Amino acid sequence: MTTKELAQKLNGISYPVRIPKEINDAAKAAGLVIVYGASDDLMEFDGAIREEVGVNDGGTAFLDEKGLVENACHGEDDCPYFQRVKESATRIHALWCKEGGYSWTYKTEIPHETFVVLDGDAGPYCRGIVFRLADVMPPAPAAAVSPEPVTFKLKTGDIVTREEIIESLREGAHAITEKQKKRDPGFVRYPTLEALMDYIEDNGIPARAGGKGA
Repeated sequence: MTTKELAQKLNGISYPVRIPKEINDAAKAAGLVIVYGASDDLMEFDGAIREEVGVNDGGTAFLDEKGLVENACHGEDDCPYFQRVKESATRIHALWCKEGGYSWTYKTEIPHETFVVLDGDAGPYCRGIVFRLADVMPPAPAAAVSPEPVTFKLKTGDIVTREEIIESLREGAHAITEKQKKRDPGFVRYPTLEALMDYIEDNGIPARAGGKGA
């Protein structure tokens, strides 16, 4: 069954909506989702998703490729984790009385077909949608955030990074090492600069031989 075929079967269904079991089962087997409204505060999902979302006077449902996104914070809408999940989720906006002739309409970027729910002699009540769950995009991967560089403030007031200090020390250490080798053939090298910087970050700048600590 395709989205278009399912929408045609549902077009003209009466409110309150009671989708026949054989149609619901066929939709589920085909991975199709049916969305329609109920009362003035519910967005109903049938077929491959069987849920309802509270949308009093309008609201938004959040989905990924598996279905509705769940709030792992036990219903706390201001949960930071849920906020991050919602930012990358696909959305279906339920619009209450935003389009002439309909109580409920829906807006989404998911490819879909539409069908009309009729409320007896009152005419159209809802314009529902049908879509493939497979067409819901997975959440976009979070952008990599580069860590803030470790910086040091010199007595001159200049701000330098760890890398800049290491490069400066490397150049100086190389010159000192070469000079020391000429004096002492058995000399190998000073401790690694990275190890020195780790020590400085943990313990501060060590005292110089014969002098005071910096």
